[in-house]
Amino acid sequence: MTPLNKILVNLEEQHGNDQALDKAAWLAERTGAAIELFCCCFNLALRNAWLFDKEAGLHAQHAYLRQIESKLDRIAETLEGRGFSVGVDVAWDRHHSEGVIRKALRYEPDLVIHQVARHSRLGHYLLAHHDWQLLRDCALPLLLVKDHRWHQAPRIAACVDPFHEGDNSGALDRHLLQQAAWLSEHAGGSLHAVHSYQTLPQSAIFDEHVVTDYEALQKRVSQQHQVALRRLLEPFMDPEGSRCTC
Repeated sequence: MTPLNKILVNLEEQHGNDQALDKAAWLAERTGAAIELFCCCFNLALRNAWLFDKEAGLHAQHAYLRQIESKLDRIAETLEGRGFSVGVDVAWDRHHSEGVIRKALRYEPDLVIHQVARHSRLGHYLLAHHDWQLLRDCALPLLLVKDHRWHQAPRIAACVDPFHEGDNSGALDRHLLQQAAWLSEHAGGSLHAVHSYQTLPQSAIFDEHVVTDYEALQKRVSQQHQVALRRLLEPFMDPEGSRCTC
């Protein structure tokens, strides 16, 4: 994996960012990476209040950005007190995810960290629209975090396809495993490879001879996937075969 030199932390106005900050600091402590704090701001009420006075609206917008920037400065001071290199940036953009992506393209971080919000009514996490948009459009490595701490020895899961459908060279799967192996090593955790597959559903089989031997078919397909997966994982295994769990 390319060493982590720069981490971009997207700080939300509407919900907490404690775990995004904690995990950025956790990674920076282990890699020496610099941290960039970024907040993409937009206040519809403020915009509407000065809709017909452009100059006054810009003045109010800049004042609002300075207020947000001062909050980020206080967070940065705390992190700098712990020995981290920290930068601060704010931007005014109605389209939140697009603003974050533009910032990422300018800053070119090795990792973007974004904390998803917890929905109190439902009691669990659902991805908001801008979360999905970041997942879809962010061309740089993106880490979505929830509002809870990592384990002291985290389990890192790399989801792979050993048959490399759509990627004949298998470069993407190797890259995922390299990234996950690097992270698990620096985090003092364990690396797990995950591969899910589906044998041909029995309802889709019309050959009565195949149906009769459906259990053997399932076993044969499962063995093929296991062999392909272990072949993919060979470079990541230690001599005892215990470095990577699949």
